[in-house]
Amino acid sequence: LGVTSAPPLLISGSADGQVNFWEGDPARLKPLTVTSPKKTLEHGGRVRVLKWCPFDEGSAGRRFASASEKLGSTPAMIAVWHASPAGEAEKVLHIKDLPGKANDLQWGGGGKLKLFSAHDNGYVGVWLAEAPGSLMKTIKLHNAAISSLTLSSDATTLVTASHDKTSKAVDVSQPATETLATFELNRPLNAVAVSEDFQPQKTGTVVLAGGKDARDVTRAKDMQEDEFEAKVIDSASGKILAAGAGHFGPVHGLLSLPRIGTAGAFATVSEDGCLKVHGLDGTLLHSDRLT
Repeated sequence: LGVTSAPPLLISGSADGQVNFWEGDPARLKPLTVTSPKKTLEHGGRVRVLKWCPFDEGSAGRRFASASEKLGSTPAMIAVWHASPAGEAEKVLHIKDLPGKANDLQWGGGGKLKLFSAHDNGYVGVWLAEAPGSLMKTIKLHNAAISSLTLSSDATTLVTASHDKTSKAVDVSQPATETLATFELNRPLNAVAVSEDFQPQKTGTVVLAGGKDARDVTRAKDMQEDEFEAKVIDSASGKILAAGAGHFGPVHGLLSLPRIGTAGAFATVSEDGCLKVHGLDGTLLHSDRLT
């Protein structure tokens, strides 16, 4: 799922291989009504990730990146598309020589437009986001699957979340891609977000969430009482400052909300069917059950 204000479009992808384009202007939508997509794209594969390009703000059309896993005869791939304001999409890049499905994507700037991809083998791939889409570098960071990626607000630091229970902050502004900080919790990590002022080992906070897979919960002997809480960690000290509690299943999504509350907030989406918004101090600001 991804949303952009210019043009006002929301995109959604699903396991049936389709990407739908929806009206993204709230003024054109009626509350409590069901709407149909403006356009539907036959993407192929099981669509796992959709990310609008942040470097196309203000242009008439906009690019987005997608990642899908194998479905039938369609192999796993990463693609870049150009979408018009009407939701017409044209594929401009197709990357299919992957080490496996990409679990997440992030756009990167600098001298060349890049895509960062997260994989089950613990590597991050760095791809040229324009033709020919070549692999620029691989970065070995974890001993288990990397489930989520996020970038600092200045786009110089890539932050990961992994099933090996660690998160790493990597300097992607330099070719050496040095690991600047490692954060660790006592459960598999599925999602990561950072505050707007995040700088590794200096300022801001990193929020980490996850928990054991629901099928393992009943027989796991090392379940934590706070297994499904999102933890707010101080970047400078590595100490836990607060927690977003209330979920009863693994958390699979985190979104930073820097303009909510007095000091910023974050949203969590869990396998328990709930969406919650917490302040960075752990205060519950909003809760909804998704059906």
